[in-house]
Amino acid sequence: AKIREKNIPLCVVFGNHDGEEGFHTEFQMMQYMEYPNCRSNLNDADVYGCGNCCITIKDSKGEKDAFALWLMDSNDYEKHPAGDGYAHVHDDQIEWYENEIASLKKQYGEDLKSLIYLHIPIPEYRDLFTQNEDGIFTPNENVKVLYGEMREPMGGSWFNSGLFEAMKRNGTEAMFCGHDHCNDFCAEYEGIYLAYNQTGGYNCYRLYDSKIMSSDESTWHYGVNTTDIAKNGSFEMKNYRHTEFNK
Repeated sequence: AKIREKNIPLCVVFGNHDGEEGFHTEFQMMQYMEYPNCRSNLNDADVYGCGNCCITIKDSKGEKDAFALWLMDSNDYEKHPAGDGYAHVHDDQIEWYENEIASLKKQYGEDLKSLIYLHIPIPEYRDLFTQNEDGIFTPNENVKVLYGEMREPMGGSWFNSGLFEAMKRNGTEAMFCGHDHCNDFCAEYEGIYLAYNQTGGYNCYRLYDSKIMSSDESTWHYGVNTTDIAKNGSFEMKNYRHTEFNK
């Protein structure tokens, strides 16, 4: 209601649980699209999943697209020779992304900036940290952690469909995911920022763990993340704890 009252632009990225309660994601997206300022849609192209779309942002003069936000459906579950479990981003989704970003750069210039948002992390997130016998994660040597921590193993597909390499080819600077409730870090890896958005509500597992934090709610790791995009095309990622909103 507050979003509608303030007419805030809204985008939606689906997670693996969203289609589990009898309402498929296409139906849910149609409900979101009834909100006049919803910027998401069923799909920009005929590709796998729902909600694959590109949201462009104009430059400070409002003359050309200077920034692109890629919203991707990371899908839900699958059976695969590489390991059953969570799904992956499909080849046609990556092809759509690469074709569309090439078209945007041809029209607006190679300096077009872009970010990707999806729910389930891609396999490269597993390359960022090493877990010791005590269950503590430490960043690997080729990884620079900007903020946050890894507190649980990455839960995603074991099949690598090549999205990270596509990001490197096309100059996309960062990816934001969710899924693993206890992780809230942003790490730079091979020139790309791989980040987790924090858990935003109470209805999730492991808001606290006796081995990691106390039952004192002020220590629980949930909140929101923001990405501030400046007029010059630079962007800043911020991590806000829930306690910062109770002051």
